[in-house]
Amino acid sequence: MQLYLMRHAEAVSAAHWTEDDSKRPLSKKGRSLLLKAIPGFVQDSFAPKAILSSPYDRAKETAQIVAGAFPGVPVHFLPELASGARNDAFRSVVHLFKENAPLLLIGHMPDVAMFGGRMTADIDLMDGGMRTGEIVAIETGSPEVVWGQGKILWRKKCEEWIQREQGKKKWWFF
Repeated sequence: MQLYLMRHAEAVSAAHWTEDDSKRPLSKKGRSLLLKAIPGFVQDSFAPKAILSSPYDRAKETAQIVAGAFPGVPVHFLPELASGARNDAFRSVVHLFKENAPLLLIGHMPDVAMFGGRMTADIDLMDGGMRTGEIVAIETGSPEVVWGQGKILWRKKCEEWIQREQGKKKWWFF
């Protein structure tokens, strides 16, 4: 089974946010970068059939923007994926929605990177984490999502999707 793990796009700084953290939205920069990256999603091999997201506002906004690139793909906001989600919660959600694979799970740090690292036994993913807006594609092997059996297929940051698209446009000027 193929999974895509995504850390929500850049949010308003927690240091400057005085309300409930679950209500913290994307920053203007985060929203802008994600919107610029969308054409790259559509033209690459990235094609989720269901989007499963944390219910926190910054993850919800990320999910809604990404869903705009994939009309008809269902989006589910799941409390199991809220900030602080444990690996077993991620695994339960994947198991519940496995018939809709490939799945895109949108969550928070360190949760989403820890889940990916645990699935693939990739220490760099667990220790280094994921940047905002980054997507990691994983082949899990067994549909039962066995710990340590997965393989990272690729990792791309928002900036890489944007650079890819800008690079394509430059070729048109020759």
